[in-house]
Amino acid sequence: MLAKIVGVPLGFIVFVSVSWIGSYFLDFGVPPIIGCVCGGGVWYFFRCIDDRRLDALLRPKPAIWHVPMPVAWGILKDVFDGSIVRTKEGVIAAWSMKREDKSRGQLAAVLNLLEHGGCGPNGAIVPQTIAANAQLTPHGSTTGVTLTFEIFAPSGTDLVEDIIRKCQRRLQSEVTEYGLIRTTHEAQLPDVTITDEQARGNRYVQGG
Repeated sequence: MLAKIVGVPLGFIVFVSVSWIGSYFLDFGVPPIIGCVCGGGVWYFFRCIDDRRLDALLRPKPAIWHVPMPVAWGILKDVFDGSIVRTKEGVIAAWSMKREDKSRGQLAAVLNLLEHGGCGPNGAIVPQTIAANAQLTPHGSTTGVTLTFEIFAPSGTDLVEDIIRKCQRRLQSEVTEYGLIRTTHEAQLPDVTITDEQARGNRYVQGG
């Protein structure tokens, strides 16, 4: 996104500036070449920033969720098994499970959607795909989570990036909500043990 919003106009400004200044000192034809190199370098700099940012989004560092593995598994299923995605562009799609192995803590899901590309009613309908892969590792009362994404976005990554960010925020929100509910129950009922399933069930009652 930076390459398109900042890199292109800034690269053009650098190209014009270098070409204009160079015309006073160099032979005709040389300044535009130098301007192209400098302007292209500016664009490439911002493109590299975009690439690193996208890579961090698709392959975030492994995380520790402060919930037991059965709860972590249930949270992933809540998000990736049939949940509906609505984007600000009006695109509606649903996640579908492609592979799940609870004993190994492995889960894979895919989201297929159609984006209206181009301008006007004659714009092309472009397919977009997001694939999610999760690996859970139990660590006592916590769970190690490695969650990665792969994308197919020929018309640009803005839409799929927005969906992935919302997905990650929802996962973190559900983990946080589970912890708050469990803490509240234990404070109110110190002599009663609240199971993981009871805490998750109560989340549905409170959160809908």
